[in-house]
Amino acid sequence: MNNLIEFPQAKKIDLFDCHGNKINGHKAVVNQENERQVFGIVTDAYTIVQHDEVVNKIESAVDRLGLKYQKKIVDLGDGARIKVEIMFPEIQINLGNGDVSNFRATFDNSYDSSTGLRLDIGAYRLVCTNGLYIGEKWGSYYHRHTQNIDINMLEKSVQYGVEVFQTRIKKMFEQMVNTPITPDQARAFLDDSIEKKLIANKYLEGMKSRLDFGSDIEIKKDSQIDSQWMLYNLVSEELTHNCTSLEAQRRYSQIMNRHLITSFNQHASMQLAA
Repeated sequence: MNNLIEFPQAKKIDLFDCHGNKINGHKAVVNQENERQVFGIVTDAYTIVQHDEVVNKIESAVDRLGLKYQKKIVDLGDGARIKVEIMFPEIQINLGNGDVSNFRATFDNSYDSSTGLRLDIGAYRLVCTNGLYIGEKWGSYYHRHTQNIDINMLEKSVQYGVEVFQTRIKKMFEQMVNTPITPDQARAFLDDSIEKKLIANKYLEGMKSRLDFGSDIEIKKDSQIDSQWMLYNLVSEELTHNCTSLEAQRRYSQIMNRHLITSFNQHASMQLAA
């Protein structure tokens, strides 16, 4: 799949003070085509990873797996940093009643040292009628732009993520669907979570309120909590609506998922990787 946007190429150039003396230890990262466009000031140890190189490595990994995918550049700015989302429409778990979990990978790269080379592997699910999403992350790769950065790890991470999603995650989600619980068990689970202070108390209290007074979840015709999966959807809905930080959403989601699994005595090996 060809890039829809031509990314700028970066290079490092020397810095000089107002007297024309070279500044040792630091360089400027600039656009190769226009040195007046300065992306950032870095140390000599900084290693540039070109945006095109990152995108091509990801696409090469996906092509070797024979997978169809959709690529979206969600943040480009002035070229100093890119954020790209790769979604795999054919890799999903259909859990019935319109509930679908999609495999997705996002990655960041920068020329201004605002971020290292980052890849996140996860599943994203629509959990309520107003179009908000929750994401679970079970794999990632991050490395600063130093001389020992290994861009080939991106390919290995994508391949690993596909394997985990199609085996361990699918089995875990399906087992949650098939684990019946009662509203009283759901309430006891939330009370236990509050007592153990697993996540911020305001979110746990919000989950209890949704359980007692109704929910926006329409994955089923009513919001009755009758399975572990429905309880997890209620947890996800609260975090999606009221937790503004995506990283916090993911972290809290993983904490609650692990507690959910152990609370209802499912095998520990089914847990999401932290």
